[in-house]
Amino acid sequence: MNFENIVQTVGVLIVLIFYVPLLLMIAKQSRAKRGRKDFYNAVLSIIGREKDNQKAVEQINIVFKKLSEINSQVSSKYKNSADLCEDLLCRSESYGNKRFKSLYSLEFDNEKIDRVVEIIFIMKSRQPFGSVSSKHGNLLNMIKHAFDTDNKDMGANNLVQLASDIEVLESTIETQNKRNQISMVISIVGVILTLVFGAISVVPLITASNL
Repeated sequence: MNFENIVQTVGVLIVLIFYVPLLLMIAKQSRAKRGRKDFYNAVLSIIGREKDNQKAVEQINIVFKKLSEINSQVSSKYKNSADLCEDLLCRSESYGNKRFKSLYSLEFDNEKIDRVVEIIFIMKSRQPFGSVSSKHGNLLNMIKHAFDTDNKDMGANNLVQLASDIEVLESTIETQNKRNQISMVISIVGVILTLVFGAISVVPLITASNL
């Protein structure tokens, strides 16, 4: 293998190490943005056509379900349609009309934003614990039921179970954070060693070619 081939091989390795993950990340972000835009557009269409917020909620839920099936970034980032409607509300209010329109080619005026707020309220009323896992959601529903029926024993038992689950969850998160830190250090060291050994292998060839 001559010097030029080695340089090309090292260049390809560097591209693979640095640019492939970057391209994958960009592709995911683009797919997530596409999913948001499709959902926002559907919400805009539904609230423009349907004056009954209860019926609008049903249609928005259907749109979210289908988008989650065809766009993995939607299903991984948002647990339900209320989450994505809250995302719409946050972005439209924080970005401002000009920036939001430039990003999504859509525009929500104050009247439509007010409709979105009303729709979120209905969604939250129907499923107040929809943003948590089904396991914890069931526990919270049981606690709510115990509160509504004045069943203190049921409420106390479910609170103990919920506290135990939270303790396990916090321990799991702490362990995962430590693993992520170790993985990041290993990845950085791997990249540095790859570049170092690549440079070590190229330097003698450059020296030999100059003799």
